Amino acid sequence: MSALTPSVSLGHQKLEQAWKHCQQGNAVGCFVVADAAENGRQFVDYFMSHQGVTGFRWKLNERDSNLPFSTLVPVLTQILQQRKLAIDDVLHTLNVQGQYRDILSAAFSGKPMRRRELPLPDDLLYEQNHVVDLFIDIIQWLATKQPLCISLGDLHHAGPSALVLIRRLLDSDDPFFPLMLICTLEPDYMHSEERMQDSWHQFIDWMDNTQGRIQVQPSDNLAASHKWSETPSVVNSDPRAMIRECEDLLSLMNLPECAYVSERVERSFVQKGLGHDSNSRLHLKALRGHCLLYLGEMDDAFEALEGILEQAQLGSDKRALARAYRHLCWAYIYKSDLTQAMNCGRQAINYSSELSDEKERAQCLFYYFVACAKANVGFGVERFAEMLHLLQDQQCENAVIYACRNVYGQLEHSETLTPKQVLAACMEAIRLARQTNQHAGLAASFHSRAVILHRMGKPHQAKRCYKVAERLLKCMNDPLDMARLRNGFGFFYCHQEQFLSAYDYFNGALKQVMKVGHVNETVATLYNLAWLYLVVRHYRHSASVLEQLRRLMVGQHANYFAYRNLHDVHLLQGLVHAFNQEWLRAVQCLERSKRLSIPLSKSARVIRPMLEYLLTATEHLADAEDDYVALVEQRLLTSGRLHSQFKLLWLETRVRYHLLLGNSDAARDMVIDATSEQEQQPLGWNAIRQLLLGKHKPLVNLPLPSMALDHLFVLAQQEARLNQLWKRMREVRLISALQAIGSDATSEVKIARETVRLLCGHYDFQLAMVVNCQSEKTEVMAVHVDGQVKAFPIEELADDVKDFRNQQLLLNRSWLLSSGSRRLSAVCVLPLRDGNLRCCQLVLVNLDLPYVPGKHDQEVLTLISNQMASQMAAVRQQNKLIELSSVDTLTGLSNRQSLQTTMQDEINRVRRYAGATGFMSLAFIDLDNFKYYNDTFGHDAGDLLLQWFSDLLLEQLRDVDVAGRWGGDEFIVFLPETSGMKAEMVGERILQALVTKRGFAEQLSHALKRAVNIPEHKWLSCSVGVSETNYQKTVPEAATMLSEADKALYQAKETGKGKVIRFR
Repeated sequence: MSALTPSVSLGHQKLEQAWKHCQQGNAVGCFVVADAAENGRQFVDYFMSHQGVTGFRWKLNERDSNLPFSTLVPVLTQILQQRKLAIDDVLHTLNVQGQYRDILSAAFSGKPMRRRELPLPDDLLYEQNHVVDLFIDIIQWLATKQPLCISLGDLHHAGPSALVLIRRLLDSDDPFFPLMLICTLEPDYMHSEERMQDSWHQFIDWMDNTQGRIQVQPSDNLAASHKWSETPSVVNSDPRAMIRECEDLLSLMNLPECAYVSERVERSFVQKGLGHDSNSRLHLKALRGHCLLYLGEMDDAFEALEGILEQAQLGSDKRALARAYRHLCWAYIYKSDLTQAMNCGRQAINYSSELSDEKERAQCLFYYFVACAKANVGFGVERFAEMLHLLQDQQCENAVIYACRNVYGQLEHSETLTPKQVLAACMEAIRLARQTNQHAGLAASFHSRAVILHRMGKPHQAKRCYKVAERLLKCMNDPLDMARLRNGFGFFYCHQEQFLSAYDYFNGALKQVMKVGHVNETVATLYNLAWLYLVVRHYRHSASVLEQLRRLMVGQHANYFAYRNLHDVHLLQGLVHAFNQEWLRAVQCLERSKRLSIPLSKSARVIRPMLEYLLTATEHLADAEDDYVALVEQRLLTSGRLHSQFKLLWLETRVRYHLLLGNSDAARDMVIDATSEQEQQPLGWNAIRQLLLGKHKPLVNLPLPSMALDHLFVLAQQEARLNQLWKRMREVRLISALQAIGSDATSEVKIARETVRLLCGHYDFQLAMVVNCQSEKTEVMAVHVDGQVKAFPIEELADDVKDFRNQQLLLNRSWLLSSGSRRLSAVCVLPLRDGNLRCCQLVLVNLDLPYVPGKHDQEVLTLISNQMASQMAAVRQQNKLIELSSVDTLTGLSNRQSLQTTMQDEINRVRRYAGATGFMSLAFIDLDNFKYYNDTFGHDAGDLLLQWFSDLLLEQLRDVDVAGRWGGDEFIVFLPETSGMKAEMVGERILQALVTKRGFAEQLSHALKRAVNIPEHKWLSCSVGVSETNYQKTVPEAATMLSEADKALYQAKETGKGKVIRFR
């Protein structure tokens, strides 16, 4: 072989040095850049052959960019097989537990991968890093056994997740990681997919800073000595089978690849004409929606998930509806729109309660619990116990950890739950997190334990738990989780009156959340800072922070944040203004709070009467003092979490109240009597004592931190506009779905039933019904009730609203049922009119939820009610036309055309599906003595006689039998699934019934208003001819049956009338 060129010699020297560095226990990466991919692989082969390096070679191709970690799994499987190792043994050695053990075991065995649990909103970054860490742990374990050399050809075909893994591998600072990774690549390669191209550019920028680049010249031609393994070229032609690829990618959190593959599979469904396979397409939409959600592409994610709901609503499938609302609940949680999240969660629970699927029920309950926990809304202890049991049965360890560590938020909403029980649940979360190596859950569980211990009056133990959580989070490098912990730790220090430490933690949290642009956590941090400034008596700073916070929440149309809501912001701002004697601003803040439609949080329920109590001092309303004092103290006693936190604030409020009234002696006595406050918070108590002396100096001079929130305001406004756009799109879809109901419906009841169901699903109403106003007795045409509503008096409410003439909207629990048994939170009554005639009422009710329709929602509901009224009128008119064309106007029975259609439909049915008995019969009836009545009493009396006979006829028949007037005084009765013998018995019953009427003399006397005597031989009777068809032996024909029955009828006439004869 010819001598090596200088560039080859230099390149091999770099590789030799890298290999020696690797054998010393270091992770080393070398990137061979060649104009042609084959040249690069030849260069690597030459080095490995002549240096005696045993390595593992793998050549990537374009298909590999969409596989989990770009075929890293087959490479590692090859290494395991060569070293005669089993993946289960490796996972056991590395102590991999929970769902990831099942996922990795399936991946290395070539089986489908399925996640039991989706990533929690707070754990998304941890989950993505954790999967990468697991693969790094496996590679490191293999390398520590024997130095490892892996050669990857054509790295430019690697996907984003594989590139992240390679960077993390080579950036590892582990003291012993003997790994050498040699990659050949083309830096100028262009990906067609935008996400992958962005990842490739980022990787090239990183690579250029690693000093591991080796350039191979075109003249460096070396003979290849090895064949590189690669993924077999297998193209899946069935898009339904390709869904497994999406599941595998999502299981390993390869999100960019999953998004790309799901888009490609969705296009393939359309191209191959598989749009009819709705189950597979809905499953694919769910995978794609969740993937885009985790990537932060909210618009596309909601488009996919909203499409699932739209499809489910059209099909009225309860399972599909439960899943659709569950997916949307999860999406709104990620979006921090907790109002919509709770609405969708409630709908999911309602639909899942009617299913026998425990897994679906568990997921629906858990998603709703997450929404309630974040919004600080009651979930229910019994429901929590049911959820926990189901989650444990489904082996959802992460969900169980989350539930146990967040149940302490339900203490405010339950009288039976105790801090000891909550602490025990938190300890269970810590145990399970340790057992499953769930480090994020472990840190969060210690954080929760610290909060509970602090509440139980054990500050030293609480501080130790905060420190443990802080140490764990520093290892994970998750800025949001660290910010949440800093907020909790800062609040702890604030309560301990270590204000400088509290400020440092709050300020550190603010910098972190502003850096990552997380609006919801920024809101929580700003509130904590405002509270700190209030506690240290720096009211100007507190008011400034609260104003920024208010603008941010209003701009984002957000109502909830951690354990509080917008009421807390308005009311605390009002209290700050009142302490600063800015009374008009304080009143303005109070009014803003009163205009909100969301419920007061536990803390706001205490702050509002404090503010109102202080404002009464400016109006000299001393009579109201006792009421407010009793209200605040009662609410403080019923909330352990708020008792210590707000007791000092209440003391200061009362002192200021008496000082405003000039009653300084009463104020002084209160301060002196507040011994518990003096012991627990001496600095705060001393500040109130200084207030008596007219001194208003802050306890600590804390600077106002840099709050460059302009970019967050812009983000909040953009998100608010997008939310409004999505709301309009959902309204358009709702109206479109309601229009589709009208085009298919055949009855007013169906329109009413489907409309109230969709309205309850779209808006946050607990009950919706349609009341018929045209009947004398109250008639509820359709009703839809939230699954959580028990024993509601629907008929009583229907009676109350029946006579309303105009649209009504009653709020603030102003509606009292006529019996006085119950007050309703909100009632909306919308009359449905046919022209000027009010035919029905659409009634929408919230029993105890705070939601009320805003102005725009009311306009949309009015539009929907008008559309619904038009649809019902159209169906009513259509049914009248059908009735006119198919019903005999005199008797109300079917006419000849309708009878023939009914008979033919039944004949077609038994031809297609067979029947139960094998027989069908027909009775031909002709009235006897009818001419006598016409000639004697007139044709009007004859018409009455035909009507009376029709009523008698219907009384003798079953619901499935069909009676019709054939013409004149001739009638037909068609009897499905009836033998000739039974048909004869029906004819005999009709004759006996006519005998009991005694010629209808009594009815005629009443109609003619004179006495009528009819000889018995002239009484109205009838002759009946019956035909029978055994459709199991012969093909039934309507004409044949009529002909046979007609012959039997004439036979009955000829043999004396008033008889029933069957054709034989």
